[in-house]
Amino acid sequence: IKVIHKSNGGLMNAWIDGVKNAQSELITFVDGDDFVSKDFIGELYKSITETNADIAVCDYYDYIENNPHAVSQLSSKNEFIKTSKFNCVEMFWGKNKIVHSRWNKIYKKSLLIECLQYLNPKITMGEDLNLNFVAFYKAHKVAYINKPLYFYRMVDNSMSKAKKNFWPSYSLLIEALVNFINEEHITEPAVKNVLHKYIFEFYKFTAQ
Repeated sequence: IKVIHKSNGGLMNAWIDGVKNAQSELITFVDGDDFVSKDFIGELYKSITETNADIAVCDYYDYIENNPHAVSQLSSKNEFIKTSKFNCVEMFWGKNKIVHSRWNKIYKKSLLIECLQYLNPKITMGEDLNLNFVAFYKAHKVAYINKPLYFYRMVDNSMSKAKKNFWPSYSLLIEALVNFINEEHITEPAVKNVLHKYIFEFYKFTAQ
């Protein structure tokens, strides 16, 4: 275990330093108030290595006071969900969608390093979308495990549910994603359509 001592630069700044200093070729993330099944690492490792994918995704449980509810993200068995660049980004939207959090996935470190230039550490809300919008677009292959292996603890006072104005952070997120689209010269309408949907949802959320 390697411990990094640094000044508090925010959540994204912390895990970016972790990624840069990691010795492994594969990286996964677990939120501090969540927990995982005993097969979480083994199943994700098997999936990403046997399929030579850049990202592997598993299903998860919404966990509320010892009452876990399984969430199946895709209405299919284990499969590759990567068929095109915009197809993977579209997977973040719709009835059966891949949650855009970092925590139910395993990544190749090389892919994460490639994404760092498009991340803004000042983002405090929506920082996982900043990463995964870029990572899923750049990934050559993404594998999906139709099995809940991660327990996402639903906490009323968690950061993502706190009653505060997140618009400044969302503005930084939108700016980062627009910058990525422009610098990568992305022209697929489906990718921009997903971004437009998120912007609309951000406005609705912050206006409440």
